[in-house]
Amino acid sequence: MGHDKDVYEADMKGYSKLQLAVLHLVLTSALSGQSIIREIDSLNALSYNEVISNLEKKTELFRRNVARARAIGYKKGLAAAYHRLGITLVLRGQFDVGIEQFLNAIKLYEEMGDVESVAGLYGEFGYHYRRSSDLQKAKIYMRKGMLLAEKNELRATLAPIYDNYGVLKYIEGDVDSALYFYDKSLKIKYSLQDTTGIPYSLQKMANVFSERGDFTRALEYADKASEYWGRDKNSVGWANNLVLYAEIYMAMGETDKAIAYFLDSIKLARMLDYRSVTLYSYEQLSLLYERKRDYRNALINQKVFAAYKDSIMTADTGAKIAELELAYETEKKDRLLVENELKIRRRTILLIASAAVIILLVFLAWGIYRYQRMRSEKERQKLELSNRLKQAEMEKKMTDEKLRISRELHDNIGSHLTFIISSLDNLTYGSADDSNVQRLGRLSRFGRTTLRELRNTIWAMKQEEADLDRLILKINELKQQYRSEPGGLELNILSEVHQPVALSAVQMLNLYRIVQEALQNTVKYAGASMVEIRFEPSEDGFIMTIRDNGSGFDVQRTKAGNGLVNMRHRCREASGELEINSSEAGTEVRCRIVTN
Repeated sequence: MGHDKDVYEADMKGYSKLQLAVLHLVLTSALSGQSIIREIDSLNALSYNEVISNLEKKTELFRRNVARARAIGYKKGLAAAYHRLGITLVLRGQFDVGIEQFLNAIKLYEEMGDVESVAGLYGEFGYHYRRSSDLQKAKIYMRKGMLLAEKNELRATLAPIYDNYGVLKYIEGDVDSALYFYDKSLKIKYSLQDTTGIPYSLQKMANVFSERGDFTRALEYADKASEYWGRDKNSVGWANNLVLYAEIYMAMGETDKAIAYFLDSIKLARMLDYRSVTLYSYEQLSLLYERKRDYRNALINQKVFAAYKDSIMTADTGAKIAELELAYETEKKDRLLVENELKIRRRTILLIASAAVIILLVFLAWGIYRYQRMRSEKERQKLELSNRLKQAEMEKKMTDEKLRISRELHDNIGSHLTFIISSLDNLTYGSADDSNVQRLGRLSRFGRTTLRELRNTIWAMKQEEADLDRLILKINELKQQYRSEPGGLELNILSEVHQPVALSAVQMLNLYRIVQEALQNTVKYAGASMVEIRFEPSEDGFIMTIRDNGSGFDVQRTKAGNGLVNMRHRCREASGELEINSSEAGTEVRCRIVTN
């Protein structure tokens, strides 16, 4: 089951990677559209002061924004772009074209149900419509926006509407009403901390006080407006403030100061392409120079005024033509953009559909593969189980056979050897011939040794699942045997192996025989008084070392007899390697057994 789980997890990882690749493809297409929307929104989010600075450049930027928003069907961005484009066109003197953009924006916002934007645009549209000289129609649009904003409590929208409605009242000559609406607007702007709108209200109130002849308060409000506009003296707001100062000083009769301010306003307005202020300033300069009886400068400024006015009218006509040409080109480009968008969408849909089919096919293939793999795995497990059962059955038969043989050895050969030994002992006691007694004694001892070896063999055959501790216990039984023999060989058996070590019956018997062979060689040839048998742990099993304190022998020169050959053979059968070292201090036999 663990193996199946690993296979399943590996397959699912591959499947997930494919899903992620398809998802990446879809998201890349979506994010591309989101990037264009962010760029459109970023340009539309420019403040009013930023919009009206460098009007020529901003007009082109908003034309492109209109085209881009229209191409991708982004209605909200298109409405905002129309609005901004309308502002720049109106301020550049292209009134008809600018008003058209305002109407486009209002229509889109009404379709979207954006009440706040609709109210604000009606107010702004009415204010710009005053340039058509149809003040009544301008007031209708402004009141429409005002009522909508008041009904929905849109304070931020109401402030500029009140402000601009006051301008219309001022134009009509209703100065008190103008001041009333200016004041309402200013209070809202102060509460909203509208640092952009506040100076416009202050300028308008300064105009009212100047009209009333209260020049002290007029200059006071102009100065307050300057505190806001003075932070950026290259703005349209500062240009308006210069005109305001010029008008106040003109009303006060301080002609030179008025001329100086109008000259400054012209310089800044021309830099900003602020045509309405430029035109108005030239006209007022002509009047001021005429008042000073400086007819030369009066004529010069009058001519400049007339020429500039003609250029604006020509520019308006050219702009209208350019607008129509641009509309045609834009429509053409928009059509191409839409066609490209449709192609991209079709390609994206095709890619998504293809990816979905691929995923389905992969999933089906993966399912078939999983089924075949699980089926093969079940067959393998079934075969393994069958083999294990056969092996277990075979091992049981072998065990039964070993037990049968061990019983046969014990019951038949063992009993026969016991009978022979007993008979030899009886003959020894009954014989008077010493030479016969010695021969019979040797035969009796040989029989006992043979019987002991037989019992050791039977013991090893019965050990199905033994361990190193049992082997050490069995070797300990040899202590008494060798201690009682002539010469009294002392056996020291030490174990440093503290972990259980499993041994098979074959390993048990072979290791025991190696110990026996080594002890017999020590007794026969070494003349030793002590033998140490030590068991030490190793990385892959353990080491059995048999060391005596006998005379030793030359390993290189001594011909290997059957005893040494048998020890090497038995060590290999026990899954080990035998190593023999000998010197005058004694002989060492090391058998390295691998159990892991």
